[in-house]
Amino acid sequence: MSASWFSPLAALAAIAFASAAGAQAPKSEVLVRYPHGTYLENMLADDDGSVLVTNYFARRIERWSPGKGASTLQEIPQFPVSLAPFGDRILVVVHTVTFDKIAGTTDANMALVMTRAGAVERSFTIKGAAFLNGIEPVGGSRFLVADSVAGVTGCSTQRPARRPTGSRTRS
Repeated sequence: MSASWFSPLAALAAIAFASAAGAQAPKSEVLVRYPHGTYLENMLADDDGSVLVTNYFARRIERWSPGKGASTLQEIPQFPVSLAPFGDRILVVVHTVTFDKIAGTTDANMALVMTRAGAVERSFTIKGAAFLNGIEPVGGSRFLVADSVAGVTGCSTQRPARRPTGSRTRS
């Protein structure tokens, strides 16, 4: 990331909290800064110490890695909103249209199953959702998903089936 892109409003930061016994305020370290107006929606700390983050309008999943810095993991045709671990994969919640055009649509919320290397293996529409936002795994094949417009949180009880090796992905 270029130094000319610095903006305190769109920074991915690591925060180290002081011990409960200490009275110090939390310390933070800026990992990478993006241009003002960048919509970094959600992030996921990966097992290797890297941090994945959704860059909504740029339509990218970004990665910050210790010792390597920032890079683009994957560019996608949709607008990424949220990330959740999905076994050895990542579940990415996306919008097919921008948030200002999503009202009244019925097929604008999707999920992508992505490898840790960034390859999209499968995509599917999430029917009945109005404006999906955060997603959180709650064990096994269950996920809590927040719908900001409908004002509900839903729970999936089925994990999407994996595509057979060699099959093509449709978006």
